[in-house]
Amino acid sequence: MISKKVLQNILSNWTGFFINIAIAFIVSPIFVSELGNEVYGIWVLIVSITGFFNVLDFGINTAVVRYISKYLASKKYDQITAVISSALFVFLGLSLIGFIIILYFGWNFKELFDIPAFSQKYLFYVFLLVGLDLAINICFGVFQGALQGLQKFIHINFILISVNILKNIMLVYLLIEGYSLLALALVQLLFTIVRYVLYILILLKDCPVKTFTFKAISKPTLKKLFNYSIYSLIIAIAGKVIFYSDSVVIAANLTTADVTLFAIPSMITIYLEQFVWAMIAVLVPVISGMDAKGEQGENKQIYLYGTLYVQLICMPVFFVLALFGRDFLGLWMGDDFTTVSGDILLVLLSGFYFLLSQLISQGILKGISKHAFVAYVLIAEAVANLAISLILVQYYGVLGMAIGTV
Repeated sequence: MISKKVLQNILSNWTGFFINIAIAFIVSPIFVSELGNEVYGIWVLIVSITGFFNVLDFGINTAVVRYISKYLASKKYDQITAVISSALFVFLGLSLIGFIIILYFGWNFKELFDIPAFSQKYLFYVFLLVGLDLAINICFGVFQGALQGLQKFIHINFILISVNILKNIMLVYLLIEGYSLLALALVQLLFTIVRYVLYILILLKDCPVKTFTFKAISKPTLKKLFNYSIYSLIIAIAGKVIFYSDSVVIAANLTTADVTLFAIPSMITIYLEQFVWAMIAVLVPVISGMDAKGEQGENKQIYLYGTLYVQLICMPVFFVLALFGRDFLGLWMGDDFTTVSGDILLVLLSGFYFLLSQLISQGILKGISKHAFVAYVLIAEAVANLAISLILVQYYGVLGMAIGTV
């Protein structure tokens, strides 16, 4: 049912995932120690705010993966050119919009969250660099989507691993030398540029068609991308509200130090989700290809076995974290994180177990263009999450935020 190439891609995704986990395990305590809880909380808040604007790709990148894998299976190479060209044309405009909005937030950030640690000008420069990083990710994200559609996951992961290792070595060095948020933002931007340059070089070498021509931009292709991506956009917006609003709500109602106490256990649950998506991301273009060839029975088997394997893999991990999560946080981040962050971790785990078990269904529905229902469910969840969290944070602090998320 699953080819050797697909298994290799899944293993490469998991390899990248575990290496990134190891890097985060090593550098996160250094970041918090060198920056302090308050400044690290400010950085998390900046990342959370800018993370909202990743939805400016309007879900088109998921459409790129879907249609490139579909046209590759049916050998319609001219359509692959049209998809990449049309998507890149749209992203050029969207990246500019995102950059301007981020600059506005950067100029008003200090007043919005009453941050005494840095001047308005300093924070604006940080947002300027973060905004450029966002614009590049939006504009050139189409090339990563194209590589995923072509099932070049091994190439993607090799680049991601290499760039991430070098980036974090430089970040740790700069933090130890006394640099702060501006250095973090600059290094992040430089390595984002390096990553996409490498993606483009691989795509130019291995793609069976030209990756971009102005003549290939067409209204029918744009319409097709938007028709698919509208529900992906809703899913993306809901996901941002669910996972990024927490830091903003905490900062607005409590302190930036509380953001750090919540962010660390939340990071663990997000890594668990990324681990499962590392498998599903490989299967989405496969599912699209099977759908194009009418092999729906194979997709049903992927759902059944995928759900089973996710349960078998996640169950022991959740069990260990439930028993030893507090001690782990204390050893990893320090005694300050044992009690409050330990409680938050236990609460979040109770909800994430149900989430992870059905991520495979989201992947399949996206792969066969039946993801409208997912969008409706997630937007309802996002509204409920935000409303309940806003109430509970007033009474139970960061633990109330975790309960609202669950």
